[in-house]
Amino acid sequence: MTPQRAGEVFWSLPNLAMITQGSWLRRPSSQTCPNTPPSTIIRGLSIDTRTLQPGQAYLALKGENHDGHAFLQKALDAGASLLIIDNPDSIKDLEGIELDASSSSSDDFDIPATYAFPVTSKNPAAESSDSTSDCNPESLISTDAIPFPDPQQFAPEAQHLASSDSTASLNTSSPNSHTNSSEQSSEDRNNEQGSSFYEVAILLVDNTLTALQTLARAWRDVLGDCNNKVIAVAGSNGKTSTRHLIHSLIHGRMVSLDRSPANTGELTPPKHKLPVPNEERPDLWRLHQVVGTQSPKSFNNHIGVPLTLLAAKAEDDFTVVEVGTNHPGEVDALGRIIEPDAAVITSIGREHLEFFGDLEGVAKEEAALLAHLKPGGVIVIEQQAAKLIAPYAKPPTNHHRITYGKDNDASLMLQNFMQFPDGISFDVMLPGQKKLGPVNVPLIGYHNAINLLAAIGIAKWMGIDDIQLNLGFMAISPAPGRLQPIVYEDTNTTVIHDAYNANPDSLSAAFDVIESLAASSQGGSNQVIGAISPSEGGGQKFMGSGFVGTATREPCTIVLGDMLELGEHEKSEHQAAADRVREFLERGLLTVAVFAGPRMCQAAQELKSVKGIGHRVHLYPDWPKNPTALAVAKGIMPGQTILLKASNGMKLSTLIDEFDRKFTY
Repeated sequence: MTPQRAGEVFWSLPNLAMITQGSWLRRPSSQTCPNTPPSTIIRGLSIDTRTLQPGQAYLALKGENHDGHAFLQKALDAGASLLIIDNPDSIKDLEGIELDASSSSSDDFDIPATYAFPVTSKNPAAESSDSTSDCNPESLISTDAIPFPDPQQFAPEAQHLASSDSTASLNTSSPNSHTNSSEQSSEDRNNEQGSSFYEVAILLVDNTLTALQTLARAWRDVLGDCNNKVIAVAGSNGKTSTRHLIHSLIHGRMVSLDRSPANTGELTPPKHKLPVPNEERPDLWRLHQVVGTQSPKSFNNHIGVPLTLLAAKAEDDFTVVEVGTNHPGEVDALGRIIEPDAAVITSIGREHLEFFGDLEGVAKEEAALLAHLKPGGVIVIEQQAAKLIAPYAKPPTNHHRITYGKDNDASLMLQNFMQFPDGISFDVMLPGQKKLGPVNVPLIGYHNAINLLAAIGIAKWMGIDDIQLNLGFMAISPAPGRLQPIVYEDTNTTVIHDAYNANPDSLSAAFDVIESLAASSQGGSNQVIGAISPSEGGGQKFMGSGFVGTATREPCTIVLGDMLELGEHEKSEHQAAADRVREFLERGLLTVAVFAGPRMCQAAQELKSVKGIGHRVHLYPDWPKNPTALAVAKGIMPGQTILLKASNGMKLSTLIDEFDRKFTY
């Protein structure tokens, strides 16, 4: 089955009902839904009515404090073609809805033979379908709707979409399409009917989270059939940065389909989709552009991973999925949904120790992903992490293995690392004593060089040569909130935004950055590499793809917030952080230290009385319950580098708006 046909079949109403084993509370038929017959292709899936587009399905998720079923009327008003619910009482008060006399299962549905899609029997959500306790269904992951798979997937009888985004309307000449549904509001359609009437199908399932995960698992099988390689990125630290680097490095690169890649030992590329051979010029190499998608933001939990997979395109070459965890068993559950072709493990560190206890518990959790690796797949793993998970890893016997790190036994070995004010430089030793480098990218920190090694390993596995890799290096920029430099040119100020995640290991990496920047400030460039975005007041603000050196500046200021979910290690780790800050203040590497949150402030309290540095220590113990972003920003002078580091729950990112106002003219 072609990717186009697979997409049409999968997203048809009968097939969605069959996969979820749901019952129709309102059947799509020519009588009840004239513009939404069974042959309709759903345009995508949304869990948020604020971004729901006409023609999409709305899936109502339940959390501890919110219930997506409360927003069904908004979904109707937004033009949903399908409601997927697990509470039949939630539709009793909906306006403009006439239900079928009795519900019917998908088995009773007259499914045309063309929709006899093979559905996986696996149900990865069965053991964790109630684990939505900390989720708000209206913003479980973000405010973004899930884009519909590429419109080119649709077969001729569904015609074509007018454009490739999730708001595109189906061609109005198609008998099976919505009539300008992206341009018509539900009210307009109701007026055409002459009554309060919504053309929507309603599917009742046992559990909407289970339905979401089961749909994702079924679509993952389609991706495999269409040769879309699914790459899973797990680990304690560096997941988001590595996922971002993998996508930046390989998306858009060219690979040759007419010659075998150079013998690189363990680096074995997968087969690509082959175009029609050029019979007139068989000597010409056929080139294929590698394209793919990645998790938006940090969609890495039991909801975000299914949404990432459902947004993947069947005709693409790869999909990069981020895999997170904060409780035992979560990686195993996500692994059953993903079944990756390539598994990347970035590190084993002191994450979520409140739930994992120690490094052994973390190693067991992360190793669970490897048990779900596709036979013949590849494991790309940091060499120290490989040693820690070895007792617990159970990958398939026929798999490839790539290690990376700084030691001689690594498949990809980092050499000659240097930190400059405007980026990093290093060499990579490949298998067979082949050297790649120097690699120059606008990133900050030694650990980002290590993260980039993982991306290089995936690129080599995909068959990308060194020339194309160099083009990929030019496309690299930091991931938002992960040591992301934000440069305020007007005031010669740089904010390093690293406040999306924090644990003892990532904090240690941030301290290393301060030291390396101090060393590079004794000489170096103030070059800016990046795009310019206009700021309020007419100033200029550079974000994300460059760094301004500190050669003419005072040392750094650090704003340090609490590290969450450390369990019994909470007090000792925060005290260790405060001690490190004291050392940096005494050495003159820090101008000012700002502590935000009760844990950090308790650990740093004694610093206030230390002679010579106490006046440079500022405590905000009520943060984030009583965030005083304006006060913090007022106390930080321009013309220096400011590092923000905290767990995301501490909301240090709210400082960015204040910095925008203070450091731009």
